[in-house]
Amino acid sequence: MAVIACVLDDTDLRARLARLVEMRPETTVLESECNPLSVHESLGGRHIDAAVVGPMAFARFLEMREAIYEHGPTDKKVTIIVAAQNVDSAFVYRARSFGVDDVIDIGRDDDHVAGALEIALLGPRRAYELYLVGEVDEQVDITLLRIDYADEVDRRIVPMIVAGYTDREIADVLHFSHQAVRNRISRLLMRSGIRNRTQLASTFLLGRLSIALAQEPEGEVQP
Repeated sequence: MAVIACVLDDTDLRARLARLVEMRPETTVLESECNPLSVHESLGGRHIDAAVVGPMAFARFLEMREAIYEHGPTDKKVTIIVAAQNVDSAFVYRARSFGVDDVIDIGRDDDHVAGALEIALLGPRRAYELYLVGEVDEQVDITLLRIDYADEVDRRIVPMIVAGYTDREIADVLHFSHQAVRNRISRLLMRSGIRNRTQLASTFLLGRLSIALAQEPEGEVQP
C-alpha cells in the first residue's frame, strides 16, 4: 500500500491532487498544509512514500524537505514532487538543483496530471522528462554549448556520466551521498544551459574531438 502526502496550502489544488492520486489502486492519500507543524500533525507518525508540494523558496524547501523526510520509511527516501503551472525546461533544471525528485505541470488537464503523477510515483522514468521532450523540436547547435564546471569534482563526474555510470555508482566512486551527486549534476546542467545527460555527453565528446583534431600535425591524415 503506497502512502502519498499532498502538502499544499491551496486547498482546492490539494483536493484536486488528492482526488487524482486516490484513483490509483492500493494508495492512501494524506493531506497537509505546507508547514512543518502541519506535516507532523497531519501525518501523525505515518510513513509516506512520496509527497507533492508546491513551488517555494529554497530555504523553505529545505525546511519542508527535512520535515517530510522524518516521515519516510527506514529503507528508502521519500520522493518529493513539485506541482507547478507552466512547467518548462528552465523550471525543471531549477527544481532539480534544489534536490527535487520530480516535477508535474498542474496547469494541464486532469488526464495529463494523473499520467504525470503515475510516472513520478512508479519510476524509474521521471515525469519532468515530459516537459523537456516538448522542447526538443527546437534544434540546438551543440557546437555552441560549453560545460560550465564548478570545480575538479565536476570534471570527474562528467566523464563517468559519458561512460554510463549511474548516479549511485558515481557516488560510490567519489564517496559522496547519492543525493549530493544528483544535486551537483542538476546544477551543472542548469549552469551550462544543457537539457539532459545525453546532450551533456555529446557536448563533452565534441569538445574532446575538437581538442584531438587541433593537436594533429598539419598535413597528416589519420585513418
